[in-house]
Amino acid sequence: MSVKAVVFAARRYYADEKNLMDIYEKIRAALSADFADIELITEAGEAERLEGGDVLVCLPVSGSVQPNIIAACKKYSSAIVYAGYVSGNFDGDVTRTLLINNAAPSCADVYSVLKREDKPIYLIKSLSELRRKVKVLSAYFALKGAKLLLIGEVEPWVISADRNLEDFYTKMGISFEKIPLSEIIDEYNGIGEGEVNEFCKMWKEKAKKTVEPNEKDLLCASKFNAALLRLIEKHNALGCAIACFKLIGEIGTTACLAASYINTYTKYVVACEGDVDSAVTMLLTKALTNETVWMANPNLQSDESVNFVHCSAPVKVNGKELPLILRSHHESGVGVSTEVTLPTEYSVTAIRISDSLTKATVQRGVAKSGLGEPSCRTQLRVCFDDYGKYISTLLGCHQVFSFGDIKEDMTELIKLFGIEVL
Repeated sequence: MSVKAVVFAARRYYADEKNLMDIYEKIRAALSADFADIELITEAGEAERLEGGDVLVCLPVSGSVQPNIIAACKKYSSAIVYAGYVSGNFDGDVTRTLLINNAAPSCADVYSVLKREDKPIYLIKSLSELRRKVKVLSAYFALKGAKLLLIGEVEPWVISADRNLEDFYTKMGISFEKIPLSEIIDEYNGIGEGEVNEFCKMWKEKAKKTVEPNEKDLLCASKFNAALLRLIEKHNALGCAIACFKLIGEIGTTACLAASYINTYTKYVVACEGDVDSAVTMLLTKALTNETVWMANPNLQSDESVNFVHCSAPVKVNGKELPLILRSHHESGVGVSTEVTLPTEYSVTAIRISDSLTKATVQRGVAKSGLGEPSCRTQLRVCFDDYGKYISTLLGCHQVFSFGDIKEDMTELIKLFGIEVL
């Protein structure tokens, strides 16, 4: 994703070159941590030298700059007009100079014309808001042209997931490549024990105890982890949805440990049960946060909380390694899964894109201790801000979790794809 920041000034307002350069250098210094290269455009036609890209951040510092900004924005897929004259963005001298030199009406005028374009256009009044917008747009453009794998088929009971894979490309620019289960099985069978000995050792050192799995179980799960990573990378994908239940009968292990590792420690995502909707939701979440994601099932409770459960939980959240027990997969009793003690008393966000990519939910809640129900290994109880809305807008059997409050940013990101957020 390419971002360019440009200061626009008119010479009629800055006859004194020293004054102009003083303002420009102060702005550069204030924004240097956010933008590596900030250009200054003062003359008609100078916008032609810009290379173009995804996001243009325009900072008007005077009047009479509107034509140059319009010309520059034609080269970019989105634009942000930054109202730097607003108090608190720069020091008092800069703010005063921008106001005297009519930067305020320039911002309003150029924004009103730019937003007629069929592309994302924003008018931003603070540096914190600017950073947030750039983060959302970065995720949006990073996802354009992304590829995921569907390994096998969507499991038949995941009836909420979209079976028409073309929808994802048409609506979001994200493609799915279908891979037969035989290909991941071949990868798995081609991995020798010696290739995963260190991986097995790592898991044993991380776990405070192991309950059901034996050495062979851990070896097989580690081999599958290596095979899945190899397959994702071989196909230049950013992750996958995998028909994990059908695999159990084929190779005698599960994808739980692999999903936990990949979702925790790599840039890739893995969704269980061939759930392509969850895979795409996980991809958006990781692109936005660059943090761990988790896919889980909701168990409703009498007190209007929801106990979320799954066997592929991450083992690290917000940079912190978590208490881990190695268990078997809950439903089959096979393989290796992660029973993790997730942190509590912090905000989480539950997300799902579904209904053939027409709708999405983004719900904020507070994490509580899991209830230890006879269900999947890792459990986290969530008290939502609005339980009634959570129920009335439920879109499927799986929710994707971000371990933080990203409701505002995720809502905006999803809307950029033309998807309704309920």
